[in-house]
Amino acid sequence: MRSRADVGSGTTSIIGLELEEKSSLIEWYLAQTAPINGYTKAIYSGLTTPEMARVIEDIALNHDTLNGIYHVASDPISKYEVLRKLSVLLDGRAAAVTPSDDFVCDRSLNASRFRAATDYIAPTWDEMLRELAGEIVDREGERGAH
Repeated sequence: MRSRADVGSGTTSIIGLELEEKSSLIEWYLAQTAPINGYTKAIYSGLTTPEMARVIEDIALNHDTLNGIYHVASDPISKYEVLRKLSVLLDGRAAAVTPSDDFVCDRSLNASRFRAATDYIAPTWDEMLRELAGEIVDREGERGAH
């Protein structure tokens, strides 16, 4: 059995649907009815929750000797672009997003060490958001069925 010191650790940020709290960026956005500001200078490089689940599964199944601390990241994107792309994919089911440069923050991570250790390359934001939009539509359908 491996000791706790032998277990790999990752640093990332995730976006996606929540089971209960409904306090994340995506859940907040989906609850809005009026147009919102999307911050063009708030940079993010995390993953969607479904993609992060796949990363964890891959590590558990294929990289069991991985140890240390790693950044797991996608290509950087602004919060505005995340929400704008999601809005387009949801085709009118979510609030309009207006670009705003009022907030500046770069939370992007460098995942080159993780990539070198695992050969992992994150999907494009278009791919990850297309999957997330599908989950949102599916969840709406489940709510309507009850």
